[in-house]
Amino acid sequence: MSWTLLIPAALVAVTWLAFETRLLRLGPKMETAAATVLIAGVAATALWVVTAIAAGFILELPPVDSVFGWCRIRAAHREVGFIVGMVSLVLSAIMVIRLGCAIRRHRRGLRSGREICEQLGSTTGDMLVAESGRLFAYAVPGRGGGVVVSSAMLDALSDAERHVLLAHERAHLSHRHHHNMVVAELAVAVLPILRPLANRIELATERAADESAALSMSGDRPLVARAIAKAAIASDGSSGRPTGTGLSMSGGPVTRRVEAMLEPDLDDSVSKMGMAAAVVLVLVAWAGSVVQLHHMSGLLSHICG
Repeated sequence: MSWTLLIPAALVAVTWLAFETRLLRLGPKMETAAATVLIAGVAATALWVVTAIAAGFILELPPVDSVFGWCRIRAAHREVGFIVGMVSLVLSAIMVIRLGCAIRRHRRGLRSGREICEQLGSTTGDMLVAESGRLFAYAVPGRGGGVVVSSAMLDALSDAERHVLLAHERAHLSHRHHHNMVVAELAVAVLPILRPLANRIELATERAADESAALSMSGDRPLVARAIAKAAIASDGSSGRPTGTGLSMSGGPVTRRVEAMLEPDLDDSVSKMGMAAAVVLVLVAWAGSVVQLHHMSGLLSHICG
């Protein structure tokens, strides 16, 4: 069973390399969706395979087998060896624990972000302005959330750049990019080797917000590029936001975002071709999970003879 993990893992590496080398070019919205589905599918496949092996090992132990001997419940066709079973049991426990910790961390971040929003009394339009000497701007998703900007950040930007910043953060909220990032972080908690793909999802969400900001500014891409660079230099890495609350104007690889905004937007036909290729990669990656269906069939056939 375990060898099938190589199928989705290899395709994750191929997909990431295709994105990084620009062999596979997608619009940022499409890339966000495709990469999110891919990372979720691979993490689910890994968790399922390891858990199935661990379950087969436990169910074949003499004390457990004596209890369930009247109804042969098996998770695999062949007996699971002691070493493989113990390793799978430990790995599945680690995956579940890390997944639970990631969920709790995300909830704490959201709660902290909403508490900050409730404490802020000064507003500018639909922005919540925090009187602070630190330079930050970020979006807090969900009920009670909003766009939080420090007074120092507003002072550092021109009027046009402030409009870009607000449009960028609004795009994060309207496109629900926090869902993509939550899926990515949970997938990394299950399978840490997915971190490069999760970073790619973060870049794609920031790029999608940048493109939305450019549309709101009548397609003035150089203005958006200037605002991104200026906000990133001003913030100097101090986002000022609680962990897990949302996405920031200065998030992601800033240099690559600026370079992308100084290039023409992708042609629709290019995006459609890229999306088609991405869908094929996603389906093939999920085949790593489908391969395990014959083990599920074996499980069902062994229940009560």
